[in-house]
Amino acid sequence: MNRRAFRGLLLISTAAMALLLVRQALACGPFVTTARFDDIGLPDTPMKEFAAGKLGIVRPTLSKENLIIAYRHMEGWGLDEEAQASVLTVPEVDNGGPSPDPDLWLKTRATAMGGEAPKIDAFTRLKDYNSYVRIPAGAFTHAAAKLEELAKVHGVKSAEVLEWVKGQDQVFASTATSPAIPAAVKGPEWLRAERQYQIAAALFYAEKFDDARKAFNTISEDRSSPWQPWGTYLQARCWVRESSLKPLRSAAPASEAGGTERPYQQAQALLDTSLKSKSLPADVREAAEKYRDLVRHTTEPELLRDEALVQLSMPTAGDGFRMAMARLIGAEKAAEKGKSISSAHLNSRAEALRDWLDVFQGDEQLAKETSLLKEAKASSSMLVAALTKLPKNHPDEKALLALAQKVPAASPAYATIQWRLKSLELDTLPTTAQKARLEAELKRTDLPSWALNRLRSGRRSLASSLEDWVPFAPSFVVATETDNDVEPMKADDKSGEIPQLFAGNEGNIINSKLTLDQLQIVAKAPGLPKSVAAEVARCAWMRAFVLDRMDQAAAVTPLLEDGLKTQAQAILKLQDPVERRFEAVRLMLENPGLRFDVGTDYSTRINTTNVKEFDSLRDNWWCGPRDAEDSKKPEGGAIPGFLKAASLQQALADHAALAKIPAAQIYFGNAVLAFAETHSDDARVPEALHKVVAATRSPMCGGADMTAISKRCFQLLHKRYPKNEWTKKTKYFY
Repeated sequence: MNRRAFRGLLLISTAAMALLLVRQALACGPFVTTARFDDIGLPDTPMKEFAAGKLGIVRPTLSKENLIIAYRHMEGWGLDEEAQASVLTVPEVDNGGPSPDPDLWLKTRATAMGGEAPKIDAFTRLKDYNSYVRIPAGAFTHAAAKLEELAKVHGVKSAEVLEWVKGQDQVFASTATSPAIPAAVKGPEWLRAERQYQIAAALFYAEKFDDARKAFNTISEDRSSPWQPWGTYLQARCWVRESSLKPLRSAAPASEAGGTERPYQQAQALLDTSLKSKSLPADVREAAEKYRDLVRHTTEPELLRDEALVQLSMPTAGDGFRMAMARLIGAEKAAEKGKSISSAHLNSRAEALRDWLDVFQGDEQLAKETSLLKEAKASSSMLVAALTKLPKNHPDEKALLALAQKVPAASPAYATIQWRLKSLELDTLPTTAQKARLEAELKRTDLPSWALNRLRSGRRSLASSLEDWVPFAPSFVVATETDNDVEPMKADDKSGEIPQLFAGNEGNIINSKLTLDQLQIVAKAPGLPKSVAAEVARCAWMRAFVLDRMDQAAAVTPLLEDGLKTQAQAILKLQDPVERRFEAVRLMLENPGLRFDVGTDYSTRINTTNVKEFDSLRDNWWCGPRDAEDSKKPEGGAIPGFLKAASLQQALADHAALAKIPAAQIYFGNAVLAFAETHSDDARVPEALHKVVAATRSPMCGGADMTAISKRCFQLLHKRYPKNEWTKKTKYFY
């Protein structure tokens, strides 16, 4: 699975509880991709290995489902093959199920009816951009299969089959605002029974729930109908959908829109009655059992939760393990928050699982109230909880550490216990020993990115100089996040390495608290990833050039990538400052990723790694002068002790000077226009004017000055070079 572990599992439960009443977000992108650097709450190992017991470091941030898996392995229960398979086959779903697509039905329908296909909208729109799935995906699949079956038996073009298709068209078209209820028929018995079901379904989709219940009840009493086993189940569906729609259809708050318990109780009673039948077909029984679980989230969530805990703590987990976890999570969400679970329905194993989850995911106060040492002696899982939640100066700390030292390497809890042991011991070491310990741990290849980032954070906090700080300043990108969708970061296909960035305060230090000379030290630091060092070098060169410090620009030029380095060297050899700036601007126009600052999120890194790429989100070059107050001080964040007052003052001055530079496109336009005044016959000018105008097309920062410079370049290009190929390409200014 490539998203949050068990995302599908959670949605099966929680979205089902909402009966697929989902909020449809408007397409309001584009969405920016940002970087995540700390623990994102996913297992450190692939899900297949995690389910088999290779747990990595177990943390409270893991989902409850993953914590239950970890607990079973730490307790020695493990997961049997069926349970592991159920975990690994959780479907990737959104909004509680596959998106309803009528395409299969329409293709099958075309074999019988031909002509133009009807338009089908499976959603019903409600107020405030809410909508719900009126017609689930399974309805279209079933209708297509039913038509194929009828066509084989009665002929695809027979009058009766065509009548059935017409009725089905009405079913799928039926809504609350435009009910489309098929008429009864007098045809053969099979068609009469099918039409009876179509009428009931159309009433259901039209939200005429009283009439739909009566129709489904009639079906449930008709032993000759093939739909008879489904009748009672579908009556329950009527009660639940009506109840769930009431607050969304009402102008009043949900709490005032009418009680929901009685309809759900009615539904549960119907389902209980249906499930008592020994002759109930297997598919109906499965659907009724799942739907009863859903209903019980409202009628008796505490009991449902207890039953799930008992099932999850059984010696053999079995293929029902996945659904039991979904049942637990859904029931807990439905139950009153903060309410402790009654032990009336729990056995000792279920109580132990419950207690471990409470302690491991609870706060420090809960850990204080638990006999950590006593529990830790009994199980490695509680030892993990004790070490993770250990309050400061706890009287049992030494005894717990001694216990931890005895855990064998073969234990599923070993990696977690070792991580906690070393974290706790680190605080007791002197600075020199802490540095050595952290550097030794950072050489390990078995630690996840989030853990390495924490170790780097600890090591750079002990840095005594800029040179001592730089190797530990970048952080691994643990994941990317786009519109709340978190995707674990994978290693680069070519280098096999995880991307790194200067994140958070480290980015602030690079961007606002270092002088140009110090940026050169950073760019030359041994051990810094090549891409990171190259970005720092580019930023240092850009700052030096626009601040007209050619000596410093020359000093950093050898650190640039080969292509940029050759061009920069040629530029710096030019004696005419106007031509030098013109050539530098041409270089910048060719490389929209050139900027003054290093990127601190992943979307910026993408642009700065490939500096020739124009960012479609307009994050190119730099914006104009900053707010006057902002230009007086560097960006916030902790300042390392090794940065002295004199260098910080110089960094502040550089920061303020850069803040006065006009927006990139205006800077480019002024330089090109200045060169064009004295070099009107230079063949480079038309192309440069065109590129300035093009650069103003989608600036991150616009304004009247931007439009004015675009217009000036456009007018000069068309007036002075009317027949030039670049003039023909420049039809508008922006």
